[in-house]
Amino acid sequence: MKSLFIKSERYVCDESSAGEPPHLRLPCTIFLAAAYCRKQGLDVDVLNVPDDTSYSYAGYDVVVSWVALLEGFYDGIEYLNSARKSGKIAIMILNDPFEGLEMEAMEKYPFIDYTVRLYERELVLGELLTSLEKGLRKPSFTGLIWRNDSGIIDNGTRPPHSSLEHLPSTAEFLREIDLSRYEHVFLEAGRGCPNSCTFCFYRQTKPRKRKIEDLVSELSIVAGKVSHIWLHDLNMMADIKWTEHLCDAIIESGIKARWGTDARMDLCIRNPGLLKRMHKAGCYLLALGVESVDDAILERIQKKAQASYIDQAVRNCTSAGIRPLLTLMIGFPWDTNETLQKMEDVLYKSTYSHCDFQFVRPLRGTPLYQEYKDLGLLQHDLTIDDYVNIRHAPSFPTLTLSKEQLIEWERRLVEVTVINRLRRGILSYWVEILKRLVRERDFRRHTIKDSPRYIKIALKMLRAEKGGKKC
Repeated sequence: MKSLFIKSERYVCDESSAGEPPHLRLPCTIFLAAAYCRKQGLDVDVLNVPDDTSYSYAGYDVVVSWVALLEGFYDGIEYLNSARKSGKIAIMILNDPFEGLEMEAMEKYPFIDYTVRLYERELVLGELLTSLEKGLRKPSFTGLIWRNDSGIIDNGTRPPHSSLEHLPSTAEFLREIDLSRYEHVFLEAGRGCPNSCTFCFYRQTKPRKRKIEDLVSELSIVAGKVSHIWLHDLNMMADIKWTEHLCDAIIESGIKARWGTDARMDLCIRNPGLLKRMHKAGCYLLALGVESVDDAILERIQKKAQASYIDQAVRNCTSAGIRPLLTLMIGFPWDTNETLQKMEDVLYKSTYSHCDFQFVRPLRGTPLYQEYKDLGLLQHDLTIDDYVNIRHAPSFPTLTLSKEQLIEWERRLVEVTVINRLRRGILSYWVEILKRLVRERDFRRHTIKDSPRYIKIALKMLRAEKGGKKC
């Protein structure tokens, strides 16, 4: 029996990361699943389908589609629809599988035969393909939702494994890929996060790490061939010893790789020595989950952080040679003009120039989702269709702000980061200012109609420079 693992190249579809990125990005979990299944003796191919490229299911018995919940959902589902029409067994892996959405997909799309659930999907998929190869179509093991003549059966979730060391290196696949097509590459380092943030679907999940030698083998292939490598791990620094050993292994191997990952502010504050070791191993970017600069909101979402952490975490990162990327969320139920004004003031006074803003999305299965319902902001359960294409707009108003006001606040906050980015190392000549404006990625994102607004930004920046404003 031969299986095809398929996804659209255009969309990201990894755990806790889905949608359409601004740059072409090579995924990680589809290749990890394929590598694991091959290790079990299963015949598996991977097809990361470029836009407008034809593909064929000829010669395959099973089609497994990685389906992004946000942008790209309908493309991923169509792979399964066409597979079933071709007489193939159709298996779905949905990212992210917020509570109840996998069952909703099974009920809505009768051409899906099986859905592989969290956690440790590679283990479940390996068992399923092995069973199908033996002609067993009614599995009893956990981690599956499946369909038969009497209806849809949910076998429950697979508990997290003790580690990820069962996942082999994907080097075999990476060597076959034309990496020049991609600007970004994802490599899986670990999964799970022990923290309790109420907005996160992966809260309080067991941290698991891969074998360091397998991760280093993958780094050795992609290093120097793409502009950006992301070591996919919700909280890499949570296991300090593992991170230290990874850095030592990279340094000893002589690999010159530029990579980034996620980190918590408190761990950056407590471990400046580790940050320096990470930089020596090639880490140049850390995404710091700030979320809000209002301490009351941080307490409500159980972030276990304070706004005062930001400066020290940023200083420790920059002192180590690592660029901090602050990730901030707009539109918590308790956000007001005052809390968002505080965010704007903090960003402007501190000149944080690398920030990523996201509108709050209440995710099914999280405490924040229930709070939206309790506060009356959410009148009905969100469906798959509700989640598709909601990344770039607020889903709900806050208790005091409309969605239109939240959109205006996002515009203002983005402008502050543009000003700060331009202010760093700026020359006093207008020509140079305009050149920098044109080069700015945030500027290129917008249409020519927005040019007057960016001229105003330049003027505001010049006034700040001329007035000697501290920055």
